[in-house]
Amino acid sequence: MKYLIELKPLGSYFFGGEVTFGEAGTAQNYLVKSNVMPQASAVLGLMRYCILRWKGLLSYSQDDVKLVTRLIGPKGFDFGADADYGIIKSVSPVFITDGNDFYTPMPLDKMIRVERNEADGKVSYTPKILDNGMKVEFNGKNRCSFSDSASNDSLPVINGYDSKKYDTYKYWYGTNGIKSTEDLFTFSNQIGITKNGRKKNEKDAFFKQTTVLLNPRMSFAFTVELKDNNFLSDKEIMDIISKRHIVPFGGNRSMFLMTVKNSVDWNEKFSALHEDNRLLLLGDAVLENDLRNKCRFIWGESKPFRYMINVAKDRHSLGEPKKKEKLLHLQSRGSVIYADPDTLNRIRNNAKTSLTDIGLNIFI
Repeated sequence: MKYLIELKPLGSYFFGGEVTFGEAGTAQNYLVKSNVMPQASAVLGLMRYCILRWKGLLSYSQDDVKLVTRLIGPKGFDFGADADYGIIKSVSPVFITDGNDFYTPMPLDKMIRVERNEADGKVSYTPKILDNGMKVEFNGKNRCSFSDSASNDSLPVINGYDSKKYDTYKYWYGTNGIKSTEDLFTFSNQIGITKNGRKKNEKDAFFKQTTVLLNPRMSFAFTVELKDNNFLSDKEIMDIISKRHIVPFGGNRSMFLMTVKNSVDWNEKFSALHEDNRLLLLGDAVLENDLRNKCRFIWGESKPFRYMINVAKDRHSLGEPKKKEKLLHLQSRGSVIYADPDTLNRIRNNAKTSLTDIGLNIFI
């Protein structure tokens, strides 16, 4: 059973990342900006919350622990091969949708040109991909004397690249057109934020928090696949699909309108972005060092990914919870990987199920 989940923010939202306000007694940050997209652990957490909510188990007794474990798994987000999220089989990366079209970050090896259009006295601007834009080649003439790469390939030559005009990272590819980041997101600043609503003195007041407003015509979209079992009856599933749900998601208890629809195939939606001899990341990815070193060229950037580790069966206490966390650096979505066919196949085929099941390492 696979479904499309759409989430429309009911106001500004805050998706945390590596930089947060910090905990009491630790180094404090006074300038905090929301990510525009949620990370994989947050999406998985939302679906686990929804399953418990649909089953009436948001508040449960010790007698229900076994049922809760079977529904959402025995512990929180984890990269381990033995990761178990109960009836959740997989979730996809998050995309943007207007209800018909879907958008993903523009591949970084594309060149965008904005065309000026004038009709009926009105001027508009349309971004388009240049068919004869940038081309990455390896001609053997440029080599790096200090590279420790396992590959003997030369440095890439990017024909058509102009650093003064390159702004591909500002755009999102859609099946029926291109949107700029400015078309999708605007930012709102809140000054004088206080942590947890408390302020002992002026020094305890945080300076600024930047939240995000999604274009009101847009929503977030991702797919979730549930295991075929008897935990959700046909009647419960139909009830879930027929209704719209208000759910909290992200920081500041941001609220979203959730709708559940029939699933879509992301590879089919973005098939036009496929090119031979390179891979495009539709979701953030964990790249093992040995495979990374065999790549000819990776056009993209890394991003920090920090997540908390917890176990569902752990008892709660009135004291401060014991927090364990892990930090990874992922290759960001929209990146493109150039390598020989064997290395590309290994990157694609060696992706662990524990990663692809949580929306990571999805290539096209």
